[in-house]
Amino acid sequence: MARRQPLHWSAAGAIIATLAVLVLAADQFVKYLTVTHLPLEQSVPVLGEFFQLYFVRNSGAAFSI
Repeated sequence: MARRQPLHWSAAGAIIATLAVLVLAADQFVKYLTVTHLPLEQSVPVLGEFFQLYFVRNSGAAFSI
């Protein structure tokens, strides 16, 4: 079996940058869905009592972008 060539730094950087942009886009999309569809400070059962979603606002700087 032939050995595969390692990725060049530029290719690895491009892959990491693409993944970072995709994760950021997914995060912003989920935040949009949360704000538009979940009621504020009320639990929404997804799988009964086992898994519930709860929308709260955080005015702190650490997680409010």
